Parts: sequence; C-alpha cells; structure tokens
Amino acid sequence: MRICGVEGCTDILYSKRLCRLHYNREYRKTKKYQATKKKYRDSAKGSKVHREANIKYFTTKKGAETRKRYEDSGKGSKTRALWIRNNPEKVLAHKIMNKYLAHLERKVCSVEECSDIGERHHPDYRNPLDIVSLCKRHHQKAHKGHI
Repeated sequence: MRICGVEGCTDILYSKRLCRLHYNREYRKTKKYQATKKKYRDSAKGSKVHREANIKYFTTKKGAETRKRYEDSGKGSKTRALWIRNNPEKVLAHKIMNKYLAHLERKVCSVEECSDIGERHHPDYRNPLDIVSLCKRHHQKAHKGHI
C-alpha cells in the first residue's frame, strides 16, 4: 500500500503522490480552480447552480443521512440561538415584518439594471416596516456594504 508523500501523513495515496486531503489543498491553489470559483461566485447563475446541486444532493439517500446527522448534532440550533441573543434588534424587525408584511408578494429587485425577484431587506433595523426589495446577489452585497 502506498502512502502520501507529505511528511508525517500516513493516509493512502490518492493522486500525484498525495492523499485526498493534500491533493485537494494543492488543487485549490491552482489558477484553474481559482478562475472557476471566481466565475461562479460573481454570477447569479453560480448561486443557482449551487442551490440546484444542493437540492439534488439532499434528495439522495446519502444527502438525507448527512442532513439528519447535522440536525441531530444540534449545531444549527445552537448557532441560531447565539445569533438571536446577539442580534435582538434584527429579530424584532423580522418579527414585525413577518406579522405585517408577510402577505405581500415579493417585488422585483430595486437596483435599476436588475430584473430578478427580490428578497426583503432592512436598511435600518430601527425602522422595521421600511424595507427594500433586493435580489439575492444585491442583498448579499448590501449586507457586505458594497451597495
């Protein structure tokens, strides 16, 4: 049995004298990988491709088992509880919005050159009924401070 060429690693050889872990680390450094990653990250299609892949994966038996294992671990609920404790003004804004504006249909993104269906965004959490419609891509940019 052949072993990984990285000093101190005793895993089985995968490709190019490396185990799977070290091979993947090296592959992520390549220009080809970086270009593909940038292409999909910057395009709206990229997020759609990932969503479709996730839906397809989680409908398989292996995907369902993975999701069940994650839910049973309690990690998601602990993370959510921590977020709720650290962001009381956001939680309140979401509750008020869901109570008064949930029945409204989603509108088209308010960015001029975009025609995608929007998500609701709070520019200021102190005014919970003041919302803006932004598509997924622009919503993420708004939270990062790029819009």
